[in-house]
Amino acid sequence: MAAIDISVETESLCPQCLAKIPAKRVIDGGNVYLEKECPHHGRYKTLIWRGAEHYLDWYRPPGLVEEPQRLTSVGRGCPYDCGLCPEHRQNTCSVLMEVTHSCDLNCPVCYAATEDDSDFEPDINAIEDMYNTIVKSAGVPCPVQLTGG
Repeated sequence: MAAIDISVETESLCPQCLAKIPAKRVIDGGNVYLEKECPHHGRYKTLIWRGAEHYLDWYRPPGLVEEPQRLTSVGRGCPYDCGLCPEHRQNTCSVLMEVTHSCDLNCPVCYAATEDDSDFEPDINAIEDMYNTIVKSAGVPCPVQLTGG
C-alpha cells in the first residue's frame, strides 16, 4: 500500500547539515512519518506518530485554531530560534513545564538531565503565571506535562 500524503508541504531540517528542507507528513503502514530530502545528504523518513487514527483525531491544520500570542523574538528565523516567535507557523501541541529543579536525576527510566544548579522552587502563584503564559501562547487547549522532580 502506498503512503498517503495528509498535509500540505512543510519544512524540516536535514539531520546531517541542519539545512532547512521541504518535508511532508505521510501515513504509511498505520503510522505517520515525516518524509524529506536534502540535496546533499539524501532522503529521510522519520516516524513522528504511532497510530495514524489517533494523529488524525489530534491534528489541527494551520488556520483552524485561534491566533496564539507569540512571546519570543525573531533572531535567525524559524526553525532556528527557540520558542514560538511571531514568524513561527506551527502552534503549540504539547508543553513541558518545569516546576522545580529538585530532581535527583536517579530514576532508571528517565532521560532527563540538567546542569542547572539553581534553587528554582516557584511558589503556586509563579506556577499559575507559567500556566497562564502557556494558555496565552498556545491559542488552543494542549497537553501540559509537569516535570522537574
